[in-house]
Amino acid sequence: MPAVDPVERRLHCERMAELSWAGRDPNDPNGAPAVARARSPQAPADSPYWLGKADPDGTLTEDERLRRAEKLRAAHMKEMTRRSLVVRRRRKAALAGGEGA
Repeated sequence: MPAVDPVERRLHCERMAELSWAGRDPNDPNGAPAVARARSPQAPADSPYWLGKADPDGTLTEDERLRRAEKLRAAHMKEMTRRSLVVRRRRKAALAGGEGA
């Protein structure tokens, strides 16, 4: 396995955690304490896009739908941050490689 930058690894792990939390039931007795710790003080991702992604069938309660939408949005933002990091790193490498030629 190739060496991975610690920042990129952290972003990947955070994104995967968000996706994992997006699919969990907060009423599960084994996961309730972890869910309580994972809640963030930010406003919920209440746009129709994220709500539709979180509950395409419309079967979840409003609280659960908002919670899952928030996690999906957070995972998406982490992925965008990771992609930006990769692009900036490639551009920097290309500029550094071009100067020596």
